[in-house]
Amino acid sequence: MDPKLDDLGPVLGRWLAPFVADELERRQAGGVLASPQPLGDYDEGTCQAFVAGLRTSTLTKARTLFDHLAHDGSVDSLKLAADLSLGSPRNLPGPLTTPLKRRAKKLGLALPWNEGVSDSDRTVWSDRDEIAKRMLAAIDGETGRRSR
Repeated sequence: MDPKLDDLGPVLGRWLAPFVADELERRQAGGVLASPQPLGDYDEGTCQAFVAGLRTSTLTKARTLFDHLAHDGSVDSLKLAADLSLGSPRNLPGPLTTPLKRRAKKLGLALPWNEGVSDSDRTVWSDRDEIAKRMLAAIDGETGRRSR
């Protein structure tokens, strides 16, 4: 078998594991499905579920976003694009904000930040209810889990 395909199995397994675990937790004795439990609004468990479904490249970029939000309270698109070496704020949606928005929508959650526009007409993200600190902890946990 192709060595590249052999490497794909563990990667796919790590990506799929949270989804399988979630499905198994929903099952009750006797094989009857339990009602899905609603996720809390970005409590610790919700943050873990949120980041578990992100690609590693998105996870890395999300860490930079949430680090700014946790430590500075907010970040504008120009600063975030520069810190991520994306060249322009126009390059933020594809690798970062769109995957995060899709993940929130898939989980039935509001966005984990507040979004506005600065006086210089730049998008500004700001922390909401100290979610950024919980997201950072979840990202660090998930990154550590994936690196094992």
